[in-house]
Amino acid sequence: MQMKANNTLTLAPFLLKTVGGLLILASLVEYILLFFPPAVSDPKLLDQYWKIDFWNQLVNSGVVPLVGMLLIFAGYWMSSTLNISPKRPFWQDLRFWVALLATILGIAYLVTIPVYLSNVNFVKEDTIKNIDAKTVVEKDRLNKQLEQVNAQLAEYQKVAKDKPKLEQEIARITQAINSGQVQGTQLEQFNNARANLESLKNNSQVLEQRNKQIQEEAKKELARIDSSQKDAKAITANNAILSVTKTDLKSLILAIAHTIVGWMGLKNVLTSSPNTVEKWE
Repeated sequence: MQMKANNTLTLAPFLLKTVGGLLILASLVEYILLFFPPAVSDPKLLDQYWKIDFWNQLVNSGVVPLVGMLLIFAGYWMSSTLNISPKRPFWQDLRFWVALLATILGIAYLVTIPVYLSNVNFVKEDTIKNIDAKTVVEKDRLNKQLEQVNAQLAEYQKVAKDKPKLEQEIARITQAINSGQVQGTQLEQFNNARANLESLKNNSQVLEQRNKQIQEEAKKELARIDSSQKDAKAITANNAILSVTKTDLKSLILAIAHTIVGWMGLKNVLTSSPNTVEKWE
C-alpha cells in the first residue's frame, strides 16, 4: 500500500510537467498559425485581420501558456519536495527555457498595448472617413433629386401661366397614355404628370403647396442623414474605446503575470543550479 502511494506521488510531478508542456506547445502552435490568416478576397478584410483580429487572438490565448508554465514549475517543485529531481546545469533545466519564454511573452504583451491602440485608432479613423463619404453620397443623391423636382415644378409653373398650353399638354399626355405608347415606369410617370397638371388646372396654388411640402421633406431627410452620421460616429468611437480598454487591460495583466513568472523562474533556476538546494520562491 505504501509503495502504491509512493508511485502515485512520483507520477504526479511527471503529469504536471507533461500537461504543462503540452499546453505551452499547443499555445506556440497557435501563435505560429496566427501568422497565416484566413484566405479572403477583399484586401481590406485582410488588412483588418492584421490590425485587429491578430492582436485580439494573441491576447485571448495568453492565459493557456501561463497555466502551462505554472504547471511545469509546480511539477518541479513537487519533484524537489520528494527529492526525485536531479541537479543539472541551468541551460539543461527545462525551467530555464520556460522562464525565458515567459519573459519574452511578457515583453511581447507589453509591446502589444501601444501597437493595438495605434491599430484601433487607425481603423476607427478609416471607419469615420467611410461614414463621412457615405453621408456625402446620400446628400448628393438627395440634392440631385431635389433639383430634378424643382426643375419639373418650374416647368409646370411656365405651363400654368398659359392656359391653352396647359390644356394642350394634358391632351398630349392623355393621348400618349391611351395610345399604349408608354409602358411600365414611363406610364407611371406620365400618369403622375397628368395628375399634377390636372391639379394645377383646378388650383393655381398647388405648385406653391407642393414646393413647400418638398422642401419640408428634404429638410427632414437631411436631418435624418446628419443624425445617422452622428450616431454611426459615436458607435464607432465607443466600440474603439471598449476594444482598446478590454484588450490592452488583458495585455497589461498578461505582461505582468508572464514577467513575474519569468523573472522568478530564472532566479529560482539560477540559484538552484548544482551545489545549491532547489527551491521555488
